[in-house]
Amino acid sequence: RSELEVGQQPDALQEGFVYRRFPLIDHIQSDNMAGLLPATMEEMYCSLLDGSGDTLAAIFREMLRYPGDCVLFHCTAGKDRTGVVSMLLLALAGVDEDTIVADYAATEALMKEKFNRQRAKLRTLMGIEVPEYVGWSRPESMERTLRHLRERYGGAKAYLIRIGLSEEECCRLRRQILEE
Repeated sequence: RSELEVGQQPDALQEGFVYRRFPLIDHIQSDNMAGLLPATMEEMYCSLLDGSGDTLAAIFREMLRYPGDCVLFHCTAGKDRTGVVSMLLLALAGVDEDTIVADYAATEALMKEKFNRQRAKLRTLMGIEVPEYVGWSRPESMERTLRHLRERYGGAKAYLIRIGLSEEECCRLRRQILEE
């Protein structure tokens, strides 16, 4: 979560947990946040892959510190930054793309009311009009992101190696996900 998000709403789960924060979108958090939002969600997701490799690598290395333990990861809405991390983990684990897309798309139906409340809150508190698409998790957004991951990087494992994880770290992360 960004500095702005944490400042407005501190994480309720800090007590009793090893808490780490890895901001992925601080570059679009500002007084003019709505004007800096991408045109589509897949544009944001591809931008995260292309421009946040160091932070994503740090997230996965942190996960590797807890083999055999539960690791909870989240963002504010639970679909964008969390969705990209989940997509990479699921793809690394060998989950087929149709299942990854369906998992992502389920978020919109399950979280629609929360997203609508968040949009209204931003409009009221900050005067920011957040486009409706920000609350969507349409299948085509994840399909296009997965295509970008595959075509530009060669898939999840190749991407993780490109951003700095070793082959051994990728294998350990996969085993940790699958509990092999």
